[in-house]
Amino acid sequence: YYEKAAWQGHSGSQFLAGGCYRDGRGCAQSFERAADWFEKAAHQDYAAAICELGVLHGNGQHFPRNYERALELYRKSAALGNGVATYNPADCHEHGHGVPQNYQEALRLYILASEQGYDGALKAIGRVQAIMRDDSTQALSKPKAKKPKPNQPCSCGSGKKYKKCCGAIG
Repeated sequence: YYEKAAWQGHSGSQFLAGGCYRDGRGCAQSFERAADWFEKAAHQDYAAAICELGVLHGNGQHFPRNYERALELYRKSAALGNGVATYNPADCHEHGHGVPQNYQEALRLYILASEQGYDGALKAIGRVQAIMRDDSTQALSKPKAKKPKPNQPCSCGSGKKYKKCCGAIG
């Protein structure tokens, strides 16, 4: 069903077909076919498909593992309004994938993802807070994230100025 609409160029169906192939729902699992459908939807600026391409790059599924490319795709997706895409860069900051490990920045982005409605961020917030509370060497060995100046690009990756993005919250 999704694939029929996907072949007709419907970006939402292309995204859903990609998800079916990624997960093996109703078809044989194929990261190659998933990537093809996600790319088709991404060419139409379908934010969730762009984020999923980032996941494939970050996990090394179909593409060679490339955290920098994954971050680039997450940021593009976030700039198109995908709140879930804020969670993924937070995870990269927490684990040091493609960026220096920085618990403060990870925590800030997890909180932002939660405020944008991504419930999965709540568990991550607790995990990072526990790391920072229980292991002072972890928290203190990481550079403190600096608050961007109002006209600088926001560090969440949205592509917006800080004052129009995270700086406007709260």
